[in-house]
Amino acid sequence: MFFIAKSNKLNSHQKFVSFLFVLMPILLITGPFLSDLALSIVAIYYFFNTKKIKFPNKNKFSFLFFLFYFAVLLNSFNFDYYLSSLKSFFFYFRFFLFILVIVYMIELEEKIIDDFLKIILLSITIVCFFGFYQYAEIRLDYFERISKVERLDELIRVKNTTQQRVSGIFGNELIMGSYLMKIFPLFLITFFFRKKEDILSKSNYVYLFLITILIAISIVITSDRAPILLFCFLIFLFFLLIKKLRKFFFILGTIVFFSFCTIILIDPISKERVVNVTVNNIKGEYSGGNITVISEAYEGHFNAAKIIFKKYPILGSGIKGFRNQCYNLNKENYKEKIWCTTHPHNIFFQIISETGILGLFMYLILFYYVLNQIYQKIKKQIKFEKENILITNLICLINFVVILWPLTTSGSMFNNYNTIFFCLPVILYLASNNKIISKD
Repeated sequence: MFFIAKSNKLNSHQKFVSFLFVLMPILLITGPFLSDLALSIVAIYYFFNTKKIKFPNKNKFSFLFFLFYFAVLLNSFNFDYYLSSLKSFFFYFRFFLFILVIVYMIELEEKIIDDFLKIILLSITIVCFFGFYQYAEIRLDYFERISKVERLDELIRVKNTTQQRVSGIFGNELIMGSYLMKIFPLFLITFFFRKKEDILSKSNYVYLFLITILIAISIVITSDRAPILLFCFLIFLFFLLIKKLRKFFFILGTIVFFSFCTIILIDPISKERVVNVTVNNIKGEYSGGNITVISEAYEGHFNAAKIIFKKYPILGSGIKGFRNQCYNLNKENYKEKIWCTTHPHNIFFQIISETGILGLFMYLILFYYVLNQIYQKIKKQIKFEKENILITNLICLINFVVILWPLTTSGSMFNNYNTIFFCLPVILYLASNNKIISKD
């Protein structure tokens, strides 16, 4: 199945390391353990090949990363939960090494991207299949129970006891929509990375449409509002910023929009969570008349994060500091309502509460860099309009905007699982950027 076994450019160790990278989309389906284990093995490989894989010690982002890394580590000792912080963050540099090693491997053998695309497609197929199966199972059971209802109170009971979220193969982890939302841009990036012919030939056009619509419908049936919103935002940015694909993404976006609306309107369970719950939040029906755009619980997380930031403004409360500090806040009297959890479910509030102004500074630098690079790549589209690799690079950058977008809920940015998902487009961006530089 894999080119790696046939490649003459890679030795046996390099083939094994590349194989771990190629398998990453499947490993991420299984959970954080196997994916993090594979990443750690790849990072360890770096220490045995320091002469071949050059460390970018003069790179400004390398300097900023390790400045941030050591500042966060040292800050951990200011709190009595420092062991928990160190356990979570001490080996965080492995993500940096993982990126270095895989970019090096792609430079040696670019066909790694081909097999990465195959595994992405396999992963999408697996996730969507189990998602649709569970969706059909829940809906058939729902309509069967509704058909037997004779009184209004029984109807309400059926609605309240029906599972609203589809998780598919992920079981109790409600991350199917999030997984597909994150894997979708990786599919586009790897697809365009290796295409030499006209990227919008009829066969490619149909192929891209079918995969994208499959992912879009699978996301909407999860009734997970954040991935639905971010998916639409991603399609809109592609339409707005990628000149050569503007017509394609306009047609695709239109189809996706009407597909979303149709499913939500005809499916009472999806409509309840995506539409009714959102409207009731805005009306304040779940929070005693107070308007909550997302939910009272999330706004409680944000309030807690703001208070923690005010207490530790420079370096924050440390990694995993939100969970520890938040429970201490419950012992004090605050006007704002506070809801405690493991993290504030928003990238901006997690940064300010756990890493303070230093983390916010790094975040703003990264966001500025991404926006500036998008601007530079848009200008280059005039010169390189026929170069598919430039489109690949631009898709990576647009994806970073969505990943870093602060106006939505998100998972923990320091969670190993989510960090791996951030590393994958970084690898593809650096690999595609190297190709652009070689063409200039």
